[in-house]
Amino acid sequence: MKRAIRYLLLVGIAAVWFVTPSLFAREYCPLTVQVVAPNGKRPEAQVEVREKNGRRIEKEQAPGRDLAFCDLGILPVTVIVGLSE
Repeated sequence: MKRAIRYLLLVGIAAVWFVTPSLFAREYCPLTVQVVAPNGKRPEAQVEVREKNGRRIEKEQAPGRDLAFCDLGILPVTVIVGLSE
């Protein structure tokens, strides 16, 4: 009986050991930007995010794609969008 309990305990520990890293590997992105033109299309656009500390992050949206800003702090940011057209 003790042997079965030890075996189940080891299997449980192994399961937690292998599953836990995949749970923490998911990246959290606090801001996702989707630029949509008045005609409903998602054009190519330059997006700049400014943090309160002066840090600026610039990315370019490819047509039909979202932009994710994953390494932001917890304070509010300013988002500036400029269309390439």
